[in-house]
Amino acid sequence: MSRRSRLLAAFGLVFALTCAAPFVSPPRASADGPLVLGFSGEGGGFVTDPQSAMGGLALRLGVRPIPLISIYLQSHGLIGALTAGPESGSAQGVLWNTAMLGVHFGPLHLALGPSLDFAWGCDTQEGCVDGDLLFGLDGRVALHFGSFVLSADIHPTWVDDDVVVGLVGGLGWQL
Repeated sequence: MSRRSRLLAAFGLVFALTCAAPFVSPPRASADGPLVLGFSGEGGGFVTDPQSAMGGLALRLGVRPIPLISIYLQSHGLIGALTAGPESGSAQGVLWNTAMLGVHFGPLHLALGPSLDFAWGCDTQEGCVDGDLLFGLDGRVALHFGSFVLSADIHPTWVDDDVVVGLVGGLGWQL
């Protein structure tokens, strides 16, 4: 299956779930509630150099001043290992701390925000960092089925003149 076919299949699945969700999921009890509180178990990795596989947890806490908008802090704590290059198998970890601004369209949630990132491990391979604070961005797409959440985050982080891109998917719970 070509890359384009996989991308179209993924887009079609998200579109179908978004259209079907109002018919198969109960209304969210907290849709008008002012609190954003949630967590997700996540897995993914860096899709640029250095390549890695990692897993961990994301926590969300914030407010929803109106039903369409949410403002929250999201923190991802992920640990894993490099999967390519001379340091393959080396442990690494990241902590992404993002101030998110989100919009809600029924079960679909889209959010974006700047991030202050902390990374450690793999200090000998180019593109890796060890204990540095870095600037990043986080883009999030989530589908809410009641309190159950399916999510995907893309997270570019600037390391000197390079950009390291992380991609994680999650399953979780949220008010």
